[in-house]
Amino acid sequence: MSNSPHFTKHLPPDNSSLISNVNNIDSSEISRENSETTTITEKEDPPYSVFTKNEKAAITTTVSLSAFFSPFSTNIYFPALHVIQQDLHTTEQLISLTVTMYMIFQGISPSFWGAMADTWGRRPVYIATFLFYSLASFGAGCSQNYPSLLVMRMLQAVGSSSAIAVGAGTIGDISTPAERGGYMGIYSMLTQLGPLLGPFLGGLISQTLGWRWIFWVLAILSFVLWVILVFFLPETLRSLTGDGSGYANPTPIQYWKRKFGKQKEDATDNISKFDFIIPPLTYTHNGLPISADILSEKKLKADNLILEDNDVKQQKKLHLNVFQSLSYLKEKDIAVLLFYNALQYGAIYSMLTSLTKLFTEAYQLNTLQIGLCYLASGFGSSLGSFSSGRLLNWQFNRYSKAFCNERGQAERSVSRKNIDPEFPIEAARLNLTWIWGIAFSLFTSAYGWCVQFHVHIAAPLTMAFFMTYTSSSTFCAINTLLVDLFPNNSAAIIASNNFTRCILGALAVFCVNPGVDLIGIGWFFTTVSLIVFVSRTILIVELKYGPKWRLQRSERNTIRQL
Repeated sequence: MSNSPHFTKHLPPDNSSLISNVNNIDSSEISRENSETTTITEKEDPPYSVFTKNEKAAITTTVSLSAFFSPFSTNIYFPALHVIQQDLHTTEQLISLTVTMYMIFQGISPSFWGAMADTWGRRPVYIATFLFYSLASFGAGCSQNYPSLLVMRMLQAVGSSSAIAVGAGTIGDISTPAERGGYMGIYSMLTQLGPLLGPFLGGLISQTLGWRWIFWVLAILSFVLWVILVFFLPETLRSLTGDGSGYANPTPIQYWKRKFGKQKEDATDNISKFDFIIPPLTYTHNGLPISADILSEKKLKADNLILEDNDVKQQKKLHLNVFQSLSYLKEKDIAVLLFYNALQYGAIYSMLTSLTKLFTEAYQLNTLQIGLCYLASGFGSSLGSFSSGRLLNWQFNRYSKAFCNERGQAERSVSRKNIDPEFPIEAARLNLTWIWGIAFSLFTSAYGWCVQFHVHIAAPLTMAFFMTYTSSSTFCAINTLLVDLFPNNSAAIIASNNFTRCILGALAVFCVNPGVDLIGIGWFFTTVSLIVFVSRTILIVELKYGPKWRLQRSERNTIRQL
């Protein structure tokens, strides 16, 4: 084994453009006589993430179960609304306000949590918010009057809503665009188990143990998940850990491994999965090694640029912009997507929140039976999310092959980290939403008339199944596109989506009872279906002008970085 010296340089993973300038050194500057330098070439096409497929699946499942609690908490006490109203001696409108306020805080809070997660890491946000949520859930169960219940519900929303934004951000950290649709489908499917299981379990618990145990069960389950997050969920934020091999916000297992399981003096020989040590890299030119003592001024300038770039990144990490998610509303293509998604969300929640009252009056059901009725919409949500994830991957691969064949490129140039600016990502993600949108409007109108005329209960439940199937498919497609457009700020962009849809959803919840009383069940849901149907035309704007707006944004960002 040669004892010749190595010229090594520890470099951050995202400075390849700077290093390329070093390799352009004129050959006259290279000493061919310096044979003591050992050449170490950089590996081509490194993996986007060090996590294996099974590890990605485990991370996706964990963050999906975390996100599950936000809609689960919204829906779990729908069947018990009437019981809580009587027990706390309040009105129907005021008890509905607890749902409205929950959704408002559910929309506002991720703006803060998403910015924090994109700056300081995913793990601190998960750990802090879930402990907060568990305590708020316990407090809600102990509420003795309406004001205390209202406050606890708002605090619940603050704690649980973080996982919606941070979960999508975590998936963006570990997945390439080619596989992201599948992981987002799993994420959406498990998240939609909230509307599936929430009302059923809420009705069962309320009927057998009383409504207070609804919140105490939430406290227990969330605390168990908090323990799992603390001990097993790794940090994935790419600005902190790169491809996942970095050491930041460690789990207890990672911490003890690093402290006692390795010899620091021999770190390069005992590298672990969680050590942020970049393999040494020696610069070469035309296959010849460049010795350390004859590097040109270009090399030194490149080093200075790298150091300056790292300093800027470190300063940015320390700066927390809580309004970052709201700033995306200024982007035209994002505003179109968020508005479209929010209308869809408001429409589906007008059905979900009114089901208890409408079915109790139309079909004379008790609390447990009402909970069972929500299973139809829950199954629709979960199945729609899962199937749409598979379809999104299929669509992406189809567009990717056509795009690469047209330009004679390798397919991986599209499917990996950065999507080619000219790749039609909007069409790849949104083309199927036309089918889902038309079907949703038809099923929504039919649902209203079935309930109004007291058609056999199987009919409106079937309509509810297809309403949630089509709407959750749309949500999955838009969420995936948003992460594609902002992969480095995925938590913040999903937080902006959560903000707009929850605000509009809260407005829909507030208006549904007065609307039904004013024009009737059938005409109310027909009106909702028409509003959503007309809003589909905004997708034409997105598909036509979205790529142009995206390129303009990319050019602006490039200019800012110069």
